[in-house]
Amino acid sequence: MRIGEFVKRVKTTKDTVRHYENMELLNPDMVGTRRQYTEKEILEFQVITELKSFGFSLNDIQLIFQLKLAYGCGNQQMVHQLFAQLASHLEVVKKEEIEIKKDEEYCLKMNLNN
Repeated sequence: MRIGEFVKRVKTTKDTVRHYENMELLNPDMVGTRRQYTEKEILEFQVITELKSFGFSLNDIQLIFQLKLAYGCGNQQMVHQLFAQLASHLEVVKKEEIEIKKDEEYCLKMNLNN
């Protein structure tokens, strides 16, 4: 399928698709001078969307995709590196949660004093 049909199926824009291609997150086959999008690109786009919903940046996703290409899907080393990345994200989220709780407690104290 061509890009017009692809963007309709995945509910995005051509600019987003081109950006993902520039980041090498999507790599459709070339047929002559045209890109040919398949179910593979649809699945990759869905993975990108899901990872973004988990809080991964596009740079993080790019790293995950590079690991997948380098080691193959399910490779033990890739899984360990991905686990390390997830653990790092978890630490950031935990720190943010602590800060939010501190801010919440401060706001509650301020409201009680008024």
